Amino acid sequence: MLFGCDDAGVVPPSEVRGLLLNEKGFPVSGARVKAGGSESLSRQDGSFVLSVSVFPYDIMVFKTGQPDIGYLYKGISVREPVLTLFESDGEHYSSDLTVTIPPMSGMERAAVIFTDGDKFQEHATLVQPNFSVNINITWSGNNQISGKLIVIVFKYASGSVVSYDKYGEKIITLAGGSFNNVNFTAGEISFNPTEANVSGILSVPAASNSPRTDLVFNFKSGGSLIFPFTAGTSVGYSNGPNFTFVVPQDLPSNVRFILAGSANGDELNEISVKSLTAEVWSSDNLIELEDFPRLIEPDNMATNVTLATVFRTETGSGLKIFRFDGNDRLFYLITDQNQTTIPDFTAFGLGIGSAHKYNWSVISYGETNVNEFVKNSFVTNSSLKYFTTSTLRSFTTRP
Repeated sequence: MLFGCDDAGVVPPSEVRGLLLNEKGFPVSGARVKAGGSESLSRQDGSFVLSVSVFPYDIMVFKTGQPDIGYLYKGISVREPVLTLFESDGEHYSSDLTVTIPPMSGMERAAVIFTDGDKFQEHATLVQPNFSVNINITWSGNNQISGKLIVIVFKYASGSVVSYDKYGEKIITLAGGSFNNVNFTAGEISFNPTEANVSGILSVPAASNSPRTDLVFNFKSGGSLIFPFTAGTSVGYSNGPNFTFVVPQDLPSNVRFILAGSANGDELNEISVKSLTAEVWSSDNLIELEDFPRLIEPDNMATNVTLATVFRTETGSGLKIFRFDGNDRLFYLITDQNQTTIPDFTAFGLGIGSAHKYNWSVISYGETNVNEFVKNSFVTNSSLKYFTTSTLRSFTTRP
C-alpha cells in the first residue's frame, strides 16, 4: 500500500484562524474572507476561520463601503495570520476627555497624553493662551479602558523644545461613549524634569528634498515604529541633515524617545520615513532613509489596461504593497514579488470596470516578507521601522 506524499506542497486540510485589523489595531467585522474554496465572514472581534489544504496560500478579503475595497495577501504560510485592512473602519470604543491645566507663561506649551501603557496612546497640544483641550480617546476590546493621563509642560521655540518645566500624571478610567473632565492643579504638575540631549545625522536618498527629523514620545510598552506620528506624541522637529533635541531624563513613567526622519521625492507621492529608538545623551544617531520605489511599467497614463496587464516595480527584496485606487473601488495587493496584475475580485462583485481611471503606487516595507508581516498586528509589529512610497501614476482600463 502506498501513501501520498506532499512534494507539491499539499498538506492535509487544516484550519486557519486569523484576525482582520485596521492600521490602528481595531478589529474589522463583516468582511468576506476567502482562501481557495473556503469562505468566511469576519466576526465582531475581527476573527475568521478558513479551511486551507495547500501551503503557502493566498487570502482575499472584500469589504463593502465607500469605496468598496478588495485585499489580496499572497504567499502566506502562517496558520494564525493577522491581516491589516488599510483604509478600513474598525470596531472600537471612544470617549471624550477635556483636560484643564493652570495657565502657562512665556513660550510654554503642554503635551497632554493618554496611554494605556500597552497598545493605545492619544494626545493633544496646548498652546498659549489656551489652558484647556479636548481629546477623543479610541480603543478596542472592553467597554472600559484604564491608563495614565500625562501632562508635560515645556518651553518651545522655532520647532524645538528648549526645556521641560513641569510634569504630572493621573490614573483614570474611561467608559465607551462617556464625556469626562479632568483638572490638574499647579501642585499636581510640579515635578521639574532634568534635561538630556540626543542628536545625530539624517541621511536622505538622492533627488530628495524637505529633510526633517521629529522627536516623538511613546509611553507604550512597544510596537511598530513605522508610523510614529500616530503611535506616539511629536513634541519637536528639526529641518535639515543634522538634528539635536532636548529630552526629559528622569520622568516617573517609562518613555521611548523615537527619532523619525523623513524626506520627500521630486515626484508626487514619494516619501521615505524611518524611525529609531534613541538613547539620551547620544550624539551618534544615524537615520539612513531608504530610496523611493521606482515604477517600471506600465507607463504613466497607460490605456487599455486589463486584468492581464503587468505592473512592475523596482524595489529589491522585501514586502511590497500595490495600491490601485479607482475612487469608488480600491484594490490592495500585499506580496513579496516585484510585479503583479490587478487582483481579480469579480467573484465578489468588484470588477475593475470599463474605461475606468485609476491611480496606482507602491509602498515598500524594506526587508519584511509577507509571513513576518502577518505574524503580528500592524501596530504591535516591532520589526516595522521604515516605509517608502513611490510616485503616483495613472491608467485607464479598456473601454
